[in-house]
Amino acid sequence: EVAKAFDDPTKLPTRTYLELTKIPFRLVVTTNYDQLIETAYVKTTKILPRTFTHQDPEDFSDTLWSGEFFILHAHGSVRRKSSVILTQKDYRTIIHSSIGYRAVLSAIFTTKRVLFLGVSFDDPELELLLSYLQHAFHGGGPHHYALVPDTGFNQTVSNRWRKDYKVTCLQYT
Repeated sequence: EVAKAFDDPTKLPTRTYLELTKIPFRLVVTTNYDQLIETAYVKTTKILPRTFTHQDPEDFSDTLWSGEFFILHAHGSVRRKSSVILTQKDYRTIIHSSIGYRAVLSAIFTTKRVLFLGVSFDDPELELLLSYLQHAFHGGGPHHYALVPDTGFNQTVSNRWRKDYKVTCLQYT
């Protein structure tokens, strides 16, 4: 059902997706199942970036170390139905049981400044990961940023993310 909903070849990336491809990111980590970000990169750069899921830590770790741009589908991809994760049990399994995946995510979050766009701060995988990193590195590592809507996102929540996870929330209207 997820594949049916998100693997629609008639859906094209929005202008926002196309504009994002112009920013020289080192990598993209997306929790989206669809292929819109890849399609946007092909449209703007004429190059299909390498893509991985949580099932490929050995491959995307090599790509991370080499400095080559890539896209990581953290929650899986409709192109690889076996990679799709949906439940909290699925999230716990990949964070706690996939040592390679957790290690590479740790490397990303402790060596790169991360910009969160369109991410839900209710995402259990994100909170598990950030909690793990906060505990493991005692608050060390770079500060991160999140672009969040000003509706439904109050200053108390913003302060919590900054203090607990070193994520500064930039609110927009």
